[in-house]
Amino acid sequence: MIAVKVEVVFNNIESSGQDLTKDLDRVVKETAENIEKRSREYMESSPATGRIYKKPGGGEHQASAPYEPPAIYEGDLIASSYTKKLGESDYEVGFKDPKAPWLEFGTPRMLPRPFFRPAISLERQEFYRKIEEAFVRKR
Repeated sequence: MIAVKVEVVFNNIESSGQDLTKDLDRVVKETAENIEKRSREYMESSPATGRIYKKPGGGEHQASAPYEPPAIYEGDLIASSYTKKLGESDYEVGFKDPKAPWLEFGTPRMLPRPFFRPAISLERQEFYRKIEEAFVRKR
């Protein structure tokens, strides 16, 4: 399994009002959902320029090359994605498939096929912008 926790912790949130709490929860939820969505899209649109393998039941599968997102073979990895609310402005997003960390980070015998960290990187700046916007609106 591979996962990331997206959370906003603000000590005096009560003094800023309930609307801000709702806005922050919405931003964190959207960010977590967008990370999951982008990760899945990376796999679905993988260029798959790696080796071609014979499938056990017939047919062929073209794998991803190192540093490309994983090419979908049976769909287990992509189907294992989830976004889970843990608490107020606290969400977890990840992939339950045990192969997820091997693909994301590589192994001693395989170079990485990142799909999760690129999604997190793309969402990071948007997350900061939305959080700042929520605070500015409440002034």
